[in-house]
Amino acid sequence: MLASAGCGGAADGPALPPDVGAELATAAGDVTAALEAGDPVAAQAEAAELLAAVEAALASGEVPRPLAREVRRGAQRLAALVEAAQPPPPAPAPEPPPVEEDDDDDDAEDDDEEDDGPGKGKGKDKGKDKDDD
Repeated sequence: MLASAGCGGAADGPALPPDVGAELATAAGDVTAALEAGDPVAAQAEAAELLAAVEAALASGEVPRPLAREVRRGAQRLAALVEAAQPPPPAPAPEPPPVEEDDDDDDAEDDDEEDDGPGKGKGKDKGKDKDDD
C-alpha cells in the first residue's frame, strides 16, 4: 500500500527515497502481521508507530511533496483497518428491574410488632410464672 507510493519506481515522477520507503513498508508490514496474528492491541500500537513515522518523514521533507498526500492516506487507510478490526466494546450490563414497593410490606412490619408469639421477647408476660395461670 505505502510501497506503491513510488519507492524508486516511476521514471517520470518523484519517488520515495529507498530508505524511507523501506522503513514505511516495514512499519506497514508490522501492522499487517499483527492483524493477521489476531492481535488487535499490537496492531493498534504498530499503526500508531506507522502514522508517527509517516508524519515525521513528511515533516522532515523526506517524502517528496507530490507523494505526501498518497503516503499519508495509505497509512491512514491501514490504521482505519486496524480500528475496524477492534472488537466492539462490551455491551453495558442491563439495569436491574425496578423494585416495586408493596403497601402490604408496611403492614407486615406492624404485624410483627404486635405478635406476641414465642421467641419474640416482647416481655408482656415477664415476671409471671406458668404456674400462676
